[in-house]
Amino acid sequence: MFKTSFSAGVILVSGLVGLSPAQASTFAIYDPIAGATNISLTGLTLSASSGVNFQYEVPALMGLGVLSSTMTLSATETGAVAFGPIALGSFDGTFAITYAGPTVTAGGVTVTTGQTLLDGSFLGSVFSGYGSTGSLQDSVAAGGLVTFNNNALLTFSPIADQGLSLSLTGINPVVTVSAGKLSPFDAVSQGQFTASVTAVPEPGRWALMLVGAGVIGGVARRRGTATASMA
Repeated sequence: MFKTSFSAGVILVSGLVGLSPAQASTFAIYDPIAGATNISLTGLTLSASSGVNFQYEVPALMGLGVLSSTMTLSATETGAVAFGPIALGSFDGTFAITYAGPTVTAGGVTVTTGQTLLDGSFLGSVFSGYGSTGSLQDSVAAGGLVTFNNNALLTFSPIADQGLSLSLTGINPVVTVSAGKLSPFDAVSQGQFTASVTAVPEPGRWALMLVGAGVIGGVARRRGTATASMA
């Protein structure tokens, strides 16, 4: 009886812990608000501090919908070279997306004003620009280094791929390479983020997990009492 109950409890808790896992895939995106310029390069610094529409692509968090947020980014250009009409560069930096709307609750998950929705760092990201369009990409699988920080809603696997991809449009003036560095510009960016993530269990799921743990503990105690009586 003990073995059966113990096994059932383990299966219950294990199943609950794994309810919201995601493979290494896109787990979040952001879009510019009304196509507004939201990123710029000045000197060797690529920076952003603008409003964006952010959305989780993880099933357990999709109910939150589009979240009005502020994206901040600061990156330093570490090199640039022209390859015909294509401007290539590399950047190291950090970013954060912070919720800027009113408190919202969906599916037992609550997000409050000022809460960090996603933040992290990147090294060796590759910028590629052609005229008025470009991209900034980095991933562990591609030989770069991207690290997302765990937060109140998501935890990230430290041994799986993590990556980011920002597309830039409306680059003005058009990007070129001069004296070994990219020319200054303003642009409109939108991005997506990939990783292997797990959504933090909702309060109701935590309760079920605790019930499962309680069942295991109770059965173990009863077994200990029965063993002592037989002795």
